[in-house]
Amino acid sequence: MSELLLPVRTRGAVVRLLVRIPGAAFECGPFAAYLDTGASVTVLDHGVVRSLGAEPVAEAGLHVLGRDEVSHHGVYHVEVALADALAADRKWLPLEILDGTVNPKGTAAALGRDFLAHFVLTYDGPSHRARLCW
Repeated sequence: MSELLLPVRTRGAVVRLLVRIPGAAFECGPFAAYLDTGASVTVLDHGVVRSLGAEPVAEAGLHVLGRDEVSHHGVYHVEVALADALAADRKWLPLEILDGTVNPKGTAAALGRDFLAHFVLTYDGPSHRARLCW
């Protein structure tokens, strides 16, 4: 089983992500992406989606906890992989992502539970570390 050990900082655990249109040889990245256990879906920054040349397949409304309004986003089919994984261990995952502004600053993606469902995530609070296994 492959694994990645990550420091957990104030903004959470951050990985480096590669993104491509399904089946394409061309990939973008690596981009900083944080693990968002509170999100059901993955959100990818508008700029990354544009650089892929991806076309939306649908539109979805997103309600974020603490906000009154629903925001509307394009839905895109992409494949993502961990750039930090060794090439032999790299696994491309098909996802339906939303485009949008990603917080915290400096990251291009918020990886939700749709992404995390492909991994075992262990959080070690006292050591401020997370372990991602696949």
